[in-house]
Amino acid sequence: MEYMSVPSPAFRIGDLGELYENQIPAEFFMLEQSNAAEHAHNEISKLTSEANTVHQLQQDCSLDALFIDDDHTTLEGILKVTPKRDPSLMPLKTLACLQSQNSESATKVVPSTKRVPKPSIDLSYKNVVDESPEATELLRDIFVTVLVNRPACLPNLDIVGQARYLIPSQRIVLLGSQTLANLKDAIKCPQDKVWLGDCSDALDDPELHIPAERLYKSAYFFIERTFYDDLRHPGTTSISEPVLKWVQSKEEFDSSGPYVSSTMDAVNLNDLTIHVGKPYYYVHQGNCEHVIIFSDVSIIDREACQSRESFPMLTGRNYIRPLRCAACKRLPTRWLASNCGDLLPTDPCPLCDVCIRLLLYDSAGLDDEELLMCTKLIESGVNPMALAMIVHTAKQSQLSIPTDRR
Repeated sequence: MEYMSVPSPAFRIGDLGELYENQIPAEFFMLEQSNAAEHAHNEISKLTSEANTVHQLQQDCSLDALFIDDDHTTLEGILKVTPKRDPSLMPLKTLACLQSQNSESATKVVPSTKRVPKPSIDLSYKNVVDESPEATELLRDIFVTVLVNRPACLPNLDIVGQARYLIPSQRIVLLGSQTLANLKDAIKCPQDKVWLGDCSDALDDPELHIPAERLYKSAYFFIERTFYDDLRHPGTTSISEPVLKWVQSKEEFDSSGPYVSSTMDAVNLNDLTIHVGKPYYYVHQGNCEHVIIFSDVSIIDREACQSRESFPMLTGRNYIRPLRCAACKRLPTRWLASNCGDLLPTDPCPLCDVCIRLLLYDSAGLDDEELLMCTKLIESGVNPMALAMIVHTAKQSQLSIPTDRR
């Protein structure tokens, strides 16, 4: 169910359980399959007093009645059989089309008539009952699935016409009894891990590597005309306040209803009124903006994980393409070097942990010929780490030789 040209109806998440729990059979909420089968048998027995009738109903309603003699009951067996068809008829292409669809790139253009793209790496196998062997009863709650997309430049992005820019980086499953603060803590963004300030004098001092998430913890969700700020930590501010004041000062927004503010930890997901498939926003680090989508809301069944401590649960993520070092073209980038003159090709220049020490932090220094030779060796396939150790050892041995030999 997606938000396309016709909006999906708005509903309160908590109403799903209230509407359908009374209509679902009691055996649905029993964790053990044997208990559920026994309860269903007792309910059927109440409808008739004849044992033969109950036995006949069980046989007629059994899944085994769907198969006939010599019929395959597994997908592997079915695929091995080539059914006899009229030669004039076109062969079925269902499996071929399915394979072609699964092989399509995740960055392919996705128009509004297509479904919301899914994460490239499926981790939904973790949300199974085997992950909670200690559970003794069914978890009476609601699953809320949220797709978190990569950061996008929203002022230049038309979500309907440029859906190809919406690349889901995470798929998170939460419980309806959890809050938006739990969702915020489950979202992982590289911008939160960026080290702040100048680290040129502290490459090997982890205490001076301060990630952005330690200093700038303020963030907000924008869902259905409400800004939900994160004010749990001392020193955090309502970064949605300037946006809210700007919206309230514009007359063109008056017709869409009042815009208000709240806090993340004060509202449960059950209390949210949403459209399934509609894009909402998560903003942190000042201007890092993510599009989030509530893709699914469902009642928990006995096949799912029954441990509350396992949620929020990551059930899907995208591939992370590391930025390669501009010097060796092999190792992932760890540093951005700037103001280094003509030594580096760009400013700032991405460098790995090895090349930044080899190029910028060698105490004895490298002349042009040595630097050119090292670069050629790295490009030819020499391990940069081993080369750095060789150069470091050679420089240390040169420094240890006395200059005055008498």
